[in-house]
Amino acid sequence: YFLQLRQWSTFGTLEVATQTESEAKEYSVITEEDCEILKIPAKDYTRLKLEKIKLENKEKVKLILKCPYYEEWPILSIYELVALIKWKKFPPGHVIVESGKIISFVAYINSGYCDIYRSIVGLMKLQPKKVKKIQKLVCMGKLKEKESFGEISVLLQVPFTCTIVTGKEVEMAIIEDKDLF
Repeated sequence: YFLQLRQWSTFGTLEVATQTESEAKEYSVITEEDCEILKIPAKDYTRLKLEKIKLENKEKVKLILKCPYYEEWPILSIYELVALIKWKKFPPGHVIVESGKIISFVAYINSGYCDIYRSIVGLMKLQPKKVKKIQKLVCMGKLKEKESFGEISVLLQVPFTCTIVTGKEVEMAIIEDKDLF
């Protein structure tokens, strides 16, 4: 069985194999012309992976601790949250949650911002003695970097009273409700 590799192709495994496994499967690579091959030992890859995870976890802890409601939390409780976090990006104008709905995650804003809108009913004058009720979204404020939202909605299963929409691309650390229960 032959496979032709091109620039940026990879071969081998990055998992540490036991001696008997690696002896059972022998592979060869034949180069048809001069080329550079970068060799990463599986043990080094594992070490790099662990360092990357440590660095990401440090970043998550830092983000949570900068959110006002979490400043006084014990660090062990924060580590429990960090284990559940996933990074997610949302494009500008994305509706995160609508008023009256229960959000499916707790969010910690790492970059960008979200606008908070409230639906209000107003009266619009049509003719001298006629008015019509109209519903309008009014911007009530912003959720900025290092702020969190969704805790009460997720934990108490209470619907949001506002609509949250991304103002520009937003990167959030999120904890999904299914991971909390």
